[in-house]
Amino acid sequence: MSPHQIIAVAMRLFAAWLGIYVLRTLPQFYFARHSDTPGFLFVLVFFILTGGVVLALGFFPRTIAGKLLSPPNVDPAPSASRAIRLAMGSPLIGLWRRSRVTVTRFNFTFVARR
Repeated sequence: MSPHQIIAVAMRLFAAWLGIYVLRTLPQFYFARHSDTPGFLFVLVFFILTGGVVLALGFFPRTIAGKLLSPPNVDPAPSASRAIRLAMGSPLIGLWRRSRVTVTRFNFTFVARR
């Protein structure tokens, strides 16, 4: 697999995970509607923006990978070495951790304060 294909697959997996994670938190925000009307509007905007990000990552991963990486060579790419896998895997793990922290902070800030 070329680095572009690896990034594209990783983006689709991240988009699927993010979509499932956000849908999992949907019932928590349903109850916020009854107690906090401005919070409900914020949650609605959050879900719309997150849905847009999930759709963009899910439908256009090759385009985004092409913007992130240099243009592919015409020569067939050799198998990815450990250094390349580590260079691509480390930022993906960081992005995954960052998204978990962001959602946790959001839940603590806007949902747990009731």
